[in-house]
Amino acid sequence: MTTILVSLIIGGTAGLLAGMFGIGGGIVIVPMLMAFLKFPQSKAVGTSLGFDL
Repeated sequence: MTTILVSLIIGGTAGLLAGMFGIGGGIVIVPMLMAFLKFPQSKAVGTSLGFDL
């Protein structure tokens, strides 16, 4: 349950920042996945690419 909530917060934050500043969501998603969900870098990048499809 906690993982789902953290994932929703990460996605919402990335969407908000991407909309406000015109940046790519991966710039926000990858470091947050690594910091908060302890994803290895390769898994975080792959997950971020999956969100972009």
